[in-house]
Amino acid sequence: HNWTGNRVTCRDWFQLTLKEGLTVFRDQQFSADMLAAAAGEEGADSARAVKRIEDVRVLRSAQFPEDAGPMAHPIRPDSYQEINNFYTATVYEKGAEVIRMLHTLLGREGFRNGMDLYFSYHDGQAVTCDDFVDCMAEANGRDLDAFMRWYAQAGTPVVRASGKWVGSAHMYVLTLAQHTRPTPGQEEKLPLPIPVATGLIGPDGEDFPLQLEGENHAGGTTRILELVEAEQTFHFVGLPSEPVPSLLRGFSAPVVLELEEGDERLAFRMAHDSDAFNRWDAAQRYAERVVLEIASEFAEGREETTIPERFLEAFRSLLLDGRLDPAFRALAAALPSESWLLECMSPADPAALRQALIRVMGALGGRLAEEWMDLYKTLEVHGAYRYHPSDAGRRALRNLALRYLAAAGIADGIARAETQFEYASNMTECFGALGALVLGGGAAGLAALETFHSRFRDDALVLDKWFALQ
Repeated sequence: HNWTGNRVTCRDWFQLTLKEGLTVFRDQQFSADMLAAAAGEEGADSARAVKRIEDVRVLRSAQFPEDAGPMAHPIRPDSYQEINNFYTATVYEKGAEVIRMLHTLLGREGFRNGMDLYFSYHDGQAVTCDDFVDCMAEANGRDLDAFMRWYAQAGTPVVRASGKWVGSAHMYVLTLAQHTRPTPGQEEKLPLPIPVATGLIGPDGEDFPLQLEGENHAGGTTRILELVEAEQTFHFVGLPSEPVPSLLRGFSAPVVLELEEGDERLAFRMAHDSDAFNRWDAAQRYAERVVLEIASEFAEGREETTIPERFLEAFRSLLLDGRLDPAFRALAAALPSESWLLECMSPADPAALRQALIRVMGALGGRLAEEWMDLYKTLEVHGAYRYHPSDAGRRALRNLALRYLAAAGIADGIARAETQFEYASNMTECFGALGALVLGGGAAGLAALETFHSRFRDDALVLDKWFALQ
């Protein structure tokens, strides 16, 4: 913050995202780098995705609703009644996403060159967002005038994607269209430059090298498609078979992606997508679909729905992929939050949703009981407690294992949760075991709640967790 908030700072309050969006982005990148370094070479990508998932969750839960409501505003607002109103998720979190898009469009080296030029020109000055983007454009020989629309337009763009396989030409045709709904004071919206990181997955789960029509040879397996018009079509050629598209990899732009995907395709990406963020996203979307379908059955008084076999197998593939960092698997194997699922229900039915969640957790816990137990044993963290990202990831996945085992009523799992609760040397393991016992219900859960209260009744913050759990 000293470099991108103080040494180079804002000419006026309207430029607040100049320093806050940039500094949030730099902090996100630093944290992701630290997680990747702690995970080692094999788990680095999925460990980095843990941070990306956390950031996108905040964006979707806090900033997207802001963009869709009466207080929608651009990251650089053009008026204010009180300066405190500028400290918003849009200025900070969406501001960071706008900087990230520049990083994506220009590449790591190009972005660094732009940063170096920015500091050389403006160290010790108070400047504007235009000055920052001008430095990026000058350092890379790019025209970024259209990109400035991200600073002026409010609202979350919706990107609709559709694809067609032309087998006779070994070609996949991808059409992308964008639309931003009107927001207060901005009825008309111009198209925005949107980087769409794209991969095409073959039937064996491996990414195809990508070659666009007109190119001489295939390039890498992830391409940044620049959507700059209201609608554009991209032709990928030289493909041996029909691919499965993996779009918006790494959540390459702060947009809502609309793409029709059946259960089979979601299960395939959940098991095989090489982009860790998209693999998590596919798992969450498929789980959401399964839980809401069962909840609707409960709401209608029917309980005969079973968990799709395809979902169970894709879940198992994800859970047991040892190349993935444990912290990532803990995120990807957790069902979507109850609050999010309630927002997706129409009408919302909390009782039916709770029944559905318990049904799905019980099915996953019972079907994969042996796998959960193996993970619980092999991921034990030995030695005195310390905070380290790899240890935290192992604890998170072990606690999740206990929750699934308890939901399924597995006696050995409940016994292990009782032991962990009794002898835990840190709050993460203590509270994780308590959560599993409460989910499992019965006398063990009630006894653990009573014990926890007696231990921590003088600590208000810990008791808040105790209340929240119940």
